[in-house]
Amino acid sequence: MNEKSLPMASYHAVQEELANMVQEVETSGWLIRVGDVFSNGDQVHHIRIKRIVAGEEDADDSMIYYEQFDPHTKEVLGETCGRAWYINDFWYK
Repeated sequence: MNEKSLPMASYHAVQEELANMVQEVETSGWLIRVGDVFSNGDQVHHIRIKRIVAGEEDADDSMIYYEQFDPHTKEVLGETCGRAWYINDFWYK
């Protein structure tokens, strides 16, 4: 990706996000690390943490990027993201 392929504001937003990427974040509920797997009794899929962008003021506001996968076949069902507080409230190690 180069500066000419994105509008300047988008380019700077991407650069800022990359600068805030971390391998782990200690939240009010969990120590969340890249590679961690979480389950939820209400969901048939599990999630695997792929990327973490640290929150500017509060670790619970960190953006957590994860893939959803079938725990039996290991097939990846999709990728999405959510705030760390969502992982704290609805998912378990």
